[in-house]
Amino acid sequence: AHRHEIHKSKNHSLAQWELKKRALRKEWRRQNGGTPDPLEDRRLGLMMEILSDQYQMKDVLERSDRAMAVVKDLFGDAPRRHTGFPYVTMAPSCDLDTSRGPITQKKDPPTRLSVLSESIMDSQ
Repeated sequence: AHRHEIHKSKNHSLAQWELKKRALRKEWRRQNGGTPDPLEDRRLGLMMEILSDQYQMKDVLERSDRAMAVVKDLFGDAPRRHTGFPYVTMAPSCDLDTSRGPITQKKDPPTRLSVLSESIMDSQ
């Protein structure tokens, strides 16, 4: 289903609106024997404009999402994916005052952005 959605035409809904507009014009001409209702024509025109604006916005957002996916880690400080902490309990006979604890946590290495920020702050 996802693959089908990816390859689906972006113009599908606009084409459906165009077909609906043509069908309404035909029906109006058949019933009234004249030109279509200008209010209905305006309404359909506005709906088409709104729909096309929404699709343009969606396309812009999709392109920006793809660009951001390419530029994942510009400054080297992207969130790490392995930051989970194991759930470990202490032994019942362990004294909390004398032991440091079962897990030692290592800090992440400093990124270029943090080093640059520290150097600027130190110079002031």
